[in-house]
This record gives sequence, structure tokens and C-alpha cells, in this order.
Amino acid sequence: MSPRSAPAAVGPALPTAPSELRPPPAGPGPAVRRWRRPTPAAAALLAASLAAWLWTLHAWGYAEGRLIDLHVYYAAGHAAPSLLYRGGFGPAHLPYIYPPAVARLFGAVPGFGAARALVLGGSVAVLVGVCRWSLRLAPETPRALRLPLTLALSGVALWLEPVQATLMFGQVNLLLLGLVVFDAALPDRCRWKGLATGIAAGVKLTPALFAVFYAASGRRRTAARAFAGFAGTALLGLVLMPGASVRYWLDVLPSTSTLIDHRIGLAMVDDQSMTAMVLRLLDGTPFAHRLGTVLSILAAALGVAVGVAAHRRGQRLAAVLAVGTASTLASPIAWSHHWVWTVPGLVLVVASAPGAARALLARARVARPSVHRFAPPAIGLVLTAGYLLAYAAWPLRSRRFFQGRPWPAGLTWRLPHNHHAEYAWHGFQLLLGNLYPASAVLLLLGLPAGFACYGAWTQTRRR
Repeated sequence: MSPRSAPAAVGPALPTAPSELRPPPAGPGPAVRRWRRPTPAAAALLAASLAAWLWTLHAWGYAEGRLIDLHVYYAAGHAAPSLLYRGGFGPAHLPYIYPPAVARLFGAVPGFGAARALVLGGSVAVLVGVCRWSLRLAPETPRALRLPLTLALSGVALWLEPVQATLMFGQVNLLLLGLVVFDAALPDRCRWKGLATGIAAGVKLTPALFAVFYAASGRRRTAARAFAGFAGTALLGLVLMPGASVRYWLDVLPSTSTLIDHRIGLAMVDDQSMTAMVLRLLDGTPFAHRLGTVLSILAAALGVAVGVAAHRRGQRLAAVLAVGTASTLASPIAWSHHWVWTVPGLVLVVASAPGAARALLARARVARPSVHRFAPPAIGLVLTAGYLLAYAAWPLRSRRFFQGRPWPAGLTWRLPHNHHAEYAWHGFQLLLGNLYPASAVLLLLGLPAGFACYGAWTQTRRR
């Protein structure tokens, strides 16, 4: 049979032209293009959330007692160096327990109104930045979705209890969180990575655990820069206020927990550290203090180990969250407004819950396409709603605070508190009253299991 008489080939024609051999143009798919539309809606959500917060500043009763910590910072910054750690400052006459360099920074602000605008405005701006940088650390989030998610998550995160308490008291927790998360989001090749973390540790010691995390994960230069940032902050205070600096590092810092224990008690409901949880569980016995210290050290070590494991699996946001949570948990004192790590936690839930749900469905060998299509978003919404229910700030009226007028508070404040009422908690009250340390322990113990499940699903998907 001649070639001309050969039968025609059966099947689809193969591409022969060079244009047909080229891959389709890269770009966002239909799902991503649809997500671009909610960007104005997300911006409107953030604007409405900010407007509601500004309204509460004037309409709610806590306006009478807000910014009490900012008053302390500002008054200490304008006090003589010899009086920095003697007596109290502000309307509440609270002691100043931060390094001298921070006081000198507030001393450069010309007026309290300017300090208020800088701290509150800067905290809200950093909150948006933390959501943005956290999404950058989450490998599951497509780049095209980061802007609407950043805006929407910022509007929601504004009403988490630690965020509201930080803004209510005029604290600097969000500013320090921003330094650490911004630093973590930098690429490892950046020559400045680690410096911002060291500066944050020079203001409040707990971020120093990140230097240990960087060293344990093989990034020794980053750890060295973090130590340099911490040493530089301490050295700056020593140069500006030598006597006050020596007094702070040798006397004030080691005795801070003892001072607070004598004034209000470490078992107070607002203290959500590991030590405080153990004190409430064991009725404040001397053994409880020692056990709390040992468990705090173990929690810090576990946080670093989990963070290293997460980093090696490419789960950078989970790694940062594990170390940050452990640093707060292990702190001798962890007021509820210290738990601003709930903001990256919210981002992790939103970014990872659908993928984790798909991993569970894959391991359960669920074959129905409808289940794979609708179950992951539904599970993500349920987990996000539960997260907000647990950590949101809810209007509370208390006869003890603000003359019974409403103020934003977490669920833990619904329990009997003050005058050692925490020692009488039982059953569900113990779980709710220790919400932050209990959930932190659950996170540190549950992340390794989640890595195993989610990692197996991602490897199967890549194949």
C-alpha cells in the first residue's frame, strides 16, 4: 500500500504550529478574578469597622479610664531620670516598668494629644500591616487575594479583645507585634532581617525567643542581628540614662512579677500566662509558683521546636505563630492585651482552614465532588466564626469598672473575678477563665499533628 493510499489517522489532530505548542497565557483563573470584585466591599468593611471603633471612643463609658498606660508612658518620658522608677505616673499612679529608652522616646513627643494620635493611629496602621505580612507568610494564599483579605481581616481583627484592650489602654503591643511579623516576612537573604525583632525585644523581653528560633532553624546571621538590635536598644538607654538603665535591668525587670503579685495578684483573671493558669488550678500554693515556672520554660522550648518543624515544612506563618504564642505563654505576666498574636492566628485560620479540610477529606477518601466543593469553605467559615466567638471583644457592664457602663471585654471577664474569686472557679469556668493559655497549649500540641495531615495531602496533590 502506497503512502498516498494510507487511511487517515483516527483521533484528534496534534498541534503542529508553534503558536499551538505554546502554553496558555499565565494569569489568575476565574476564581481569582472573582475575588478581585470584593475589594471595594472589603475596604467598606474596614471603614465601617474603624467608624464603629471611633464611635465607641466617645459613646462608651470606658472613655473615662482609657489610655491609662499611655498616660504612664508620657508622664514617665517627661519625668526626671532619677524619678523614672520611683512612684507612680498618670491618673492611676501606676509604676513605669519599661526600659529608659522607651521613656526617652515618649519624652520627645511635644504633647499628650500627639502621643495619643501616634500610638492609636500607628497601632491601627500596624494592624493592617500585620494582616498583610501574615498573608505573605501563608503559602496557601494566592497573591491576587491578599488585598481584599487584608482589608477584610483588618476590619474583623480590630474587634478582637487583645486589640481592643491594647487600644483602650494605649498599650504598645500592636507596634511590637508589627516589628516581629514584619521582620519574619522579610526574605532570609535580607541583610536587615532580625534587627526589628531585636528592637522589639529591647522594649519587651518576650520577643527575644525569636532569636532562639532563628538560631535553631539554621539562620544564625538573623539571630545575631536580633541580638545586635536588642543590645543596641539597651545600650542606647544606658547612654541616655545610665543610672536609670542600671536600675531597670538589675532591679525593676527581675522584680516586676513580684510587684504585680503584691498589688493585684498574679491569679487575676486578666493574667493569662502559664504561671497564672497553674496558680488558679492549684489555689495559689507555693508549689504552683514553682510548677508554673517549670512549665513556662517547657512551653518556650516546645514553641521553638514546633516553630522549627513548621519552618522546615514551609509553613512560615504557623512557625511565627507558634513561637510568638509560646513567648507570651511563657511570660511571667501575660495580660489579655498581650495576646495580640490572635491577629496572625485569625489569618492562619482563614488562610489554612479550607486546605486543612481538603486534607481531611482526602485522608477520609471522600469521593463526592460536591462535598469537596462545598465542605472546605463551610468548614472554614465555621472555624472562623468559632475563633471570633472565643476571642472577640463583647460589650460588658461591670459595677467595678467604669460605673457600670459598657466597655469591650473578652469572655473571661464574664466570670467571677477579683478578691481571689478566681480560686473558686470550677468545671467550665476553669476552661473559659484560662482561655488564652489553654488554647496556646492546644495550638502547640496540635500543630505537629496538623503538619502531618496537611503535609501528606499537599505531597499527594503535587504528584
